[in-house]
Amino acid sequence: MPACPFKVKFIVNPAAASGKCGWEWGRVRQELEKVVGKVESEFTSGPTIATILTRRAIEDHFEMIVAVGGDGTISEVVNGFFENDQPLNPEAILGSVPLGNGSDFVRSLGYPQEWEKAIQKFADANTALMDLGRYRCLGTRGEELDRYFANVADIGLGGETAASVKGQSGLFGGKVKFFLGAVKALTKYKNRNITFRLDEEPAKEQTVSSIVVANGQFFGGGMWIAPHAKLDDGKLDVLVIDRMEAMEAYKKMQNYYNGSHLQDPAVKYRQVATVHMDSSEQVVLYVDGEPLGRLPCSFSVRPQSIRVKV
Repeated sequence: MPACPFKVKFIVNPAAASGKCGWEWGRVRQELEKVVGKVESEFTSGPTIATILTRRAIEDHFEMIVAVGGDGTISEVVNGFFENDQPLNPEAILGSVPLGNGSDFVRSLGYPQEWEKAIQKFADANTALMDLGRYRCLGTRGEELDRYFANVADIGLGGETAASVKGQSGLFGGKVKFFLGAVKALTKYKNRNITFRLDEEPAKEQTVSSIVVANGQFFGGGMWIAPHAKLDDGKLDVLVIDRMEAMEAYKKMQNYYNGSHLQDPAVKYRQVATVHMDSSEQVVLYVDGEPLGRLPCSFSVRPQSIRVKV
């Protein structure tokens, strides 16, 4: 008999993983019914819709909201837990069925990457509180944004890689997609001149290939970008990666998958509570794999502000 102890709403992004999520949903739903019983779900139809559907589900007294898709879907669902910087229900739980290109965030939660195994976790009541990152920046149309993120925000090569992956075929697995995306991004990427400030330290100007602001440990289809990051430590892990030419970056790529890049003198690593970035250039900000804004941008951490299924 189904044993899920919560009233669950599934928010499904059919466009995730180049449409694979939509194709797979029928089979996923059948398997979910064995674990949670009747499956109540809604499909997104475009950007920010998952946020609206999540708010509606919480107002309708669903106890756990499950993002079905990738990291971008999770990010939108997370923002639906809040309105005017206040939680709609502090006891509401975030869950995930990993069906995105990278599905990197769930790695830090200890979820299996295979959705068939991941959904078995809905049969128990294990939850934990985790931090969220918060960012304030200009949107792609110049509007002011004030939003949360679950996993990683970055400027530079990581974001360009995510953009390259968007156009790839759904035939490849996530890691292969992101590797090919990184190679493609290296052929056209240029280093950026960024002014940044960590906590209350003096601002510093530097030409960089990337700056990563991490709550979780992984991004880019399994790159172990922030090996020391913890989801409940009240800190953001920041990596400032010095300027690199394309060939140098290509040679070092494997280091980012095994975590050894922190030993590279070109990588500066810190744990902080706040970050501010600005640039005289037009620099796109990628949040949980999506191009959601541009500099200037400020980051902070909201400690233990959402309950997650673990």
